Amino acid sequence: MKKSSSVKEKCGECSRPVKTEEKGVQCELCETWFHCDCQAIADEQYHALEADSQKDMPILHWFCTYCNRSAVKVMSGMVKMQKQIDNMHQEITGNSSRLSDIEAGKFSQGMTESLGAVVKEKGKAIQDEVRRDCLEIQKRQSNVIVYNLVEPNDPDPEARKQSDAAALESLFHDKLDLPRAAKPKAFFRLGRRDSRGAEVRNRGDRPIKVIFPHAWEKQDLLDHFSEAKRVRNDTLGDIRIGPDQTKWEQMEYKRLKEELSIRLQNGETDLIIRDLQIRKRFRNGPGTTYS
Repeated sequence: MKKSSSVKEKCGECSRPVKTEEKGVQCELCETWFHCDCQAIADEQYHALEADSQKDMPILHWFCTYCNRSAVKVMSGMVKMQKQIDNMHQEITGNSSRLSDIEAGKFSQGMTESLGAVVKEKGKAIQDEVRRDCLEIQKRQSNVIVYNLVEPNDPDPEARKQSDAAALESLFHDKLDLPRAAKPKAFFRLGRRDSRGAEVRNRGDRPIKVIFPHAWEKQDLLDHFSEAKRVRNDTLGDIRIGPDQTKWEQMEYKRLKEELSIRLQNGETDLIIRDLQIRKRFRNGPGTTYS
């Protein structure tokens, strides 16, 4: 605590000067001077503060009534922050020690067991994920997805089903020249139907999942579609046909398309993505083979 050295210091409470001969104290936060009477500071408190201020390292602090509430919050926050810093230091020290042991090839029994449990758990999770993907791929191996085939707007579901069947038959056999023996065993539109009229629909036509009895029939269809696009078959319009892929296959296919584009730009020719591989295409008369 400092004594005011000038009669020009005004009390933060009454605005009167705090003279050197008067008992006054200065707030450590706002640095405003106050009369002891204006802050209800007893003589014993004042003398204790005055005596402590003469020491090289004072240990007593005083805050005015306006700053005291904020000071308590600040001090409380500082204490909590210091505890957090101490805890972080302990964790870092412990981790550094464990890292040093690992770098030196030292593993405690607990570390070995914990590491083994983590590896086992992660390994099982990966195995389960791979198994699920394999089953899903197998389940979709004879499916295709047809995009942009005009969706009928008939309110009767059965009538819409018949219209889709006729459109698929025309697409497969008339436009793509697929053998008549190749017939899907099931098909259905994906997603929820927009019941509004075609003139106000903004989502476009829902894609159709088509399920063939055998995987080779699906591949035959994809080959016919690829050949039709190559010769620019104008009857197809915006129609696209692709395999029914899992999320992993979609990501892999996207990566392969980027790689294929780069290789074609670099001058390679007759490349195609088949069975999630970039393969060389050879034409021998009416047929096509792949490396």
